[in-house]
Amino acid sequence: MQHAYTGWEVFSLSSDDARELYTLRSCLEGLAARLAAENIDSDGKKALSAALKTLKLATQRNDWRAIAEADLAVHKTIVSIANHRRLLQQYALIIDTVLLYILSTNRMVGSAASIYPEHKALVDAIISGDVALAEQLASEHVTVHGQRLTESLRNSGH
Repeated sequence: MQHAYTGWEVFSLSSDDARELYTLRSCLEGLAARLAAENIDSDGKKALSAALKTLKLATQRNDWRAIAEADLAVHKTIVSIANHRRLLQQYALIIDTVLLYILSTNRMVGSAASIYPEHKALVDAIISGDVALAEQLASEHVTVHGQRLTESLRNSGH
């Protein structure tokens, strides 16, 4: 993992790290999706659609690093569209670990093609302004994959 303006640091997730991260992300990203659906404008729709298109292209290339970066870009775009400065600041505190988390959870899905539809449903809910559905999908998306990762790490002794 590389931190901005620093060198490389070796880091791996434990089951406790994964549990803490997915429970925190579930709350932050659920809130972000709800606020994004409330606040989205034409520029936000364009940015979110572009991020989703990049994710789709990455999944078609089956490039796991590019998929993780594009996946994270979708989530960062949602947080940005939420138009909530403090939420953005809190999300920035976990962003490096979130990339590692996404790399780990995406590889567990088995098929890169299955990653895009979940994100498309979330983006569609936000773009259509469906506040409740956007919040639910964001929270469930993070929770389901987080629970799976936590269990896998626990079973492997991490």
